[in-house]
Amino acid sequence: MSTPPTPPHIPPTSPAHAPGHLPPTSPTIATPPGRNWIAILAGPVILAIIFLAMLAWTWRTWPDPLVDFGRELYVAWQISAGRTLYTDIAYFNGPLSAYFNGLLFRLLGPGLIVLALANAVILAAFVALLYRIFLRLAPAWVATAAGLAFLLLFAFGQFVTTSNYNFITPYSHELTHGLMLALASVYLLWRSLETRKTPLIFAAGLALGLTFLTKPEPFLAGLAGAAAVAVAHRLAAPPPRQAALALILVPLVGFLLPILIGLLLLSMAMTPAQAWTGLLGGWNWVFSAELQALPFYRAGMGLLPLAENLRSLGLATAAWAGMLLPLYLLALVLPCGKRVNLLLGLLAFWYMLIPLASIWANIAWFDALRPLPVFLVLACVVNFASILRARREGHQATGPLALTMGLLVFSLVFLLKMLLNARIYNYGFALAAPATWMLVLTWLAWIPRHLTRRGRAGGIFAGATLAILVVATGVYLAQMNLLMTRKTLALGQGRDMFYADERAAVLDPLLKQVHERVGPGQAVLVVPEGVMLNYLARRVSPTPYLNFMPPELIIFGEDDIIMALHRSQPDFVLVTHKTTEEYGLPYFGHDYAQKLWLWIEENYQRLALYGDPPLVPQSKFGVGVMGRRAAAAVIPPLK
Repeated sequence: MSTPPTPPHIPPTSPAHAPGHLPPTSPTIATPPGRNWIAILAGPVILAIIFLAMLAWTWRTWPDPLVDFGRELYVAWQISAGRTLYTDIAYFNGPLSAYFNGLLFRLLGPGLIVLALANAVILAAFVALLYRIFLRLAPAWVATAAGLAFLLLFAFGQFVTTSNYNFITPYSHELTHGLMLALASVYLLWRSLETRKTPLIFAAGLALGLTFLTKPEPFLAGLAGAAAVAVAHRLAAPPPRQAALALILVPLVGFLLPILIGLLLLSMAMTPAQAWTGLLGGWNWVFSAELQALPFYRAGMGLLPLAENLRSLGLATAAWAGMLLPLYLLALVLPCGKRVNLLLGLLAFWYMLIPLASIWANIAWFDALRPLPVFLVLACVVNFASILRARREGHQATGPLALTMGLLVFSLVFLLKMLLNARIYNYGFALAAPATWMLVLTWLAWIPRHLTRRGRAGGIFAGATLAILVVATGVYLAQMNLLMTRKTLALGQGRDMFYADERAAVLDPLLKQVHERVGPGQAVLVVPEGVMLNYLARRVSPTPYLNFMPPELIIFGEDDIIMALHRSQPDFVLVTHKTTEEYGLPYFGHDYAQKLWLWIEENYQRLALYGDPPLVPQSKFGVGVMGRRAAAAVIPPLK
């Protein structure tokens, strides 16, 4: 991974800056002034233009040629062909996304572009939902800015070499689908409490039930966010006993409905016990001590090394406070009217933009969001205090305060997997997205409004922080452009074609040889990772197991995998160069999966090599081809 230099970090905000910090006379934090319909209509147009521009700029560069996304394509292809999750296909997530993608392939035919365009349509609908939510909490221009931050930094992001961390070709559809469904459940619950419409509260429970069928992370976030909305509502106005009972039973029915339907459908193809295990998905391994001990997950959360991550978090928080606190204090001591406030905001924007643009290379932008959890905790505390104040003053908290509380809690729980190492890249494309758009709303709307209502220069804070966001976004887009310029080689054919880096020069001739020399009925095993090759060649993997990385060996068991291979006897084995240093086990067959590799060497012999020798230190990239020893006399070597 290539990143800019890493000077001192910067934290998001301080307690006084959190949303909900208002003068006692105001019970809410985000009731926008009179609607400007021109601005409201302009927002969707701007978002649509940027959406299409980002889609065109990144066109067919979204997936990685080997890592992760091949599994998403292969599983959907196999489901569309009639195979079943959890029996024919070993799978460790919930069934919703895989079967949805399989349905798309069944209706429209397999194709990477089919899945990518379907995800683009879903993403467009999600951006519309986000904008609608943001308008409930902030002026139209701020809602537009928050939507732009999501589109530019998260929806299409490619900030590391492995490019599956975006919403068009995500490494796991369960995460992106889960995020969308979980957020929808929080918003629908809030709307149901606002309007007292039973269908909405049923829909909220239904969305949360569907989220349960994806991954644990979004489900926990959605459940916590919905609970926060419900608590805020109850603090303001406890419902009558009958209404309270309905508020529990109706969403509970909605929640259980997709789970029971999923259990019934899976039970038609397997035993009820297998169906329930499959339905639980990732919950089966959430508390696995062996998985949690892998350095990859501990480092991702910021627990390894703990002392260094705590130090980085503290430095980043202090740096952000050192930048934002003077801005807040300056705005606090300057009384001004509306026109002067706008002028000061414009001046602050340029005053901050010019020096930041000149020193951007000396700022650790890729670590700048480490203090997001600190910001969210402080924001939750201040917002909860505002809810209690609203209750004392007799105001309803079912408006912006309740929605804000739900979104803050939702964002905080979504960050737990990277609590001490919050970031935009890698898993942060989804996990850090809610926290980041809450940060944008806080910087550009809530703190400036709090200052302006006191007759102070809130425009200074808004203008200066807007400049920070503009420069940071520019830095990330520059990094993205740098990585995308390496993707010049086409890989795959027709609806599966996409652009990849130099690895395509090795993989493209290999795939052509597989098409020519391996029969459609012959099975191809790819180790340790690369089921994308099975999908692009339309050659099945011989066992239910698709990847052979450390987590998969822990989850499914190396001995069971070997037994499955012994029964299936694949015709060919492709060995890809894939280091796994992030797991503390650098090479397949040497540092882990020794028994599996021994079985392969005993039963297969080398036929061909494409590129450099795989699984060798200092090797660039290559793929080795192996054939069955017993059939060596009748299997022609691949060229």
